[in-house]
Amino acid sequence: MKQRRAVMRGRQRWGQLLVLMVTAFVCFNVWLTLRLKTNTSPAESSDVIVINARARQSERNTKDVLGHFTPDATPSKPPVPLLPQTQLSDNYNLTIVTASNKKFYKALVNFVGSVHFWEPSTNLVIYDLGLRESQREFIQTWCRTELLKFDFKSFPPHFATVDQFAWKPIIIREAVRRFGVILWSDAGSDIRGPLTKIREYLHLDKYFFVQGQDTDMVETCHKMMFDYLHQNVTRFKGKYSYAGGLHGWVKDSRAFNEILQPWVTCAMNVDCISPNGASLYDHRFDQSALSILAHSSGLNITAHTELLAAHRSQVNKDKSVESPMIVHTARGRNRDYMEFLCYDISKWDRKREGRDINFY
Repeated sequence: MKQRRAVMRGRQRWGQLLVLMVTAFVCFNVWLTLRLKTNTSPAESSDVIVINARARQSERNTKDVLGHFTPDATPSKPPVPLLPQTQLSDNYNLTIVTASNKKFYKALVNFVGSVHFWEPSTNLVIYDLGLRESQREFIQTWCRTELLKFDFKSFPPHFATVDQFAWKPIIIREAVRRFGVILWSDAGSDIRGPLTKIREYLHLDKYFFVQGQDTDMVETCHKMMFDYLHQNVTRFKGKYSYAGGLHGWVKDSRAFNEILQPWVTCAMNVDCISPNGASLYDHRFDQSALSILAHSSGLNITAHTELLAAHRSQVNKDKSVESPMIVHTARGRNRDYMEFLCYDISKWDRKREGRDINFY
């Protein structure tokens, strides 16, 4: 009997101890939850979502919980910090400029994602050449991005044929006048590393050009364009074209006055930018005019083609590792950086109004 009572008392003590342990555990969890809520910083409670930017965020030693960019799902609302904002009109900072219509929207998402990955503090301006309303709504939530509408009705009729690219020199001149220092990149490309070297060349040379498109520009320039620009075609035989999809400009520089301004003049006249009978088989429209004007400008231009990758094999297989060739002319085929797109979910929520935005 005494032995049985001792066993019962032992069981009671263990039961009491177990109750105390459970109570302590619950109290600790309540305390921890309250403490975390109290210590949440404004940055941690921000309404900005950075899409799956694991590699770059880990380099910055952040502790962000990251969402995922998926076309069919409403994104989560994780506590990640808002990228620092500056005035887009700050002429002392490089502004990246591009343009897109609905056809190139997926490529645009990838391009902007690559900018957000490698250049998260750089401002970006997108000119709307014919986007869907849902696409415009979503773009207006993107981090450090400004969307501007190109007014085709204010220009000659040939501007409406988008594939003649008469709009491009006009957009570039407007952007240079407004922002001071710009890098133009076609939306089909993507960034493969920081733009430090391009900034240095823009600072030193007041221009940035690349080549590598061909080995004889005469083969892709319609003869009537040479005639319109009062140039002898034989002078250009064997010269390389300057790429129409990547170049940098500085306001009031020699390149601005002696190349960009005449480029705009050419674009305004259909007989110059798109001579009768010209097609992509023998003419590159904006690129052809840029190449003729650059070679005949009198500037001693150094092309930095070493920074341009024309093929996928020339960039690092790991997209999170910098490539020596820091701009890839992917021609709209890449989707590597779509997941790194950064946007402000508070703006997205206001525009959504209870409906899902069609990302694509």
